[in-house]
Amino acid sequence: GLKQSKSPANFVKSLIDLGLIHNIMPVDYIHKNLKPLDNLRNVSSMMAYLLHDQEPNKALNSSLIKYKFDYDVLTPTFMLLRIYKMLKNPSNRNYKIHDIVRDIKKLPVKLVMEFMSIFDMEELASRLYDYEIKFTGQDVMGMGLKGKDISDKLDELEKARFLGANE
Repeated sequence: GLKQSKSPANFVKSLIDLGLIHNIMPVDYIHKNLKPLDNLRNVSSMMAYLLHDQEPNKALNSSLIKYKFDYDVLTPTFMLLRIYKMLKNPSNRNYKIHDIVRDIKKLPVKLVMEFMSIFDMEELASRLYDYEIKFTGQDVMGMGLKGKDISDKLDELEKARFLGANE
């Protein structure tokens, strides 16, 4: 399988060339440009690259579980996808910086940088590793917000602070 392969990138490309990729993952999710796979060594970063057009949600997760992917591959894959999605489009409220900062610190730096280098986002990713969350619910309590609006406002403030740093 993929994890045992000496070159997972060549394994994936061969399966695509042979029309057999549908045996290991849902075909319609796969990104068409396979060239960047040559720069990836880790199965999770390859999966994240192949799936980077998709939303890392429950539907995608269920779909991949059917293909018997282990959680030790899927968990980092989904973390990479969430980090990428947040950095690519910070105004997307589905990817809260509080969660992303927690996620990135659970992943090996080498894995994240390998994946982010494909999108020229190493610098942003590296800042995320060092980033300390500053705002809490107390900071927005006086704004008259309720429920989800509180977490959205916190996310907005924190992302503005993160993106404003070092610019």
